[in-house]
Amino acid sequence: MTITKTSWRSAAILAGLSLVSLAVLVGADGWHGLLPSRLHGQAAALALIFAGGSYLVLHLGRSQRRGERGRALLLGAAFMLWGGEQFVPAGRIQTLMDLVVVAVFVVDLCLAIAAKFSQTPGKD
Repeated sequence: MTITKTSWRSAAILAGLSLVSLAVLVGADGWHGLLPSRLHGQAAALALIFAGGSYLVLHLGRSQRRGERGRALLLGAAFMLWGGEQFVPAGRIQTLMDLVVVAVFVVDLCLAIAAKFSQTPGKD
């Protein structure tokens, strides 16, 4: 499974931006004594969007089995959607976005568990 240099660089830049956003989030939360702030929501959203984008780009640039790529792309997109949800006002659209994110996370985790069970022989 190889990855192109361009994909690697793009994924690394997005991962770096995610870490910067995380640092801003931690700093803002410390500054505000863990009380809710606008900066908290924005930094958290950007951290999720950049992390999801990095994961997405990484898997778009790799040669891998079709099912693995699909799951990886859905997971990366779910993180980006979760971050984007932070910028949408409360209402039906935000609820729909949240529903999709939760569904992707739950289905992905169940698929990962099912794959692990299929590889591990059961003990009676």
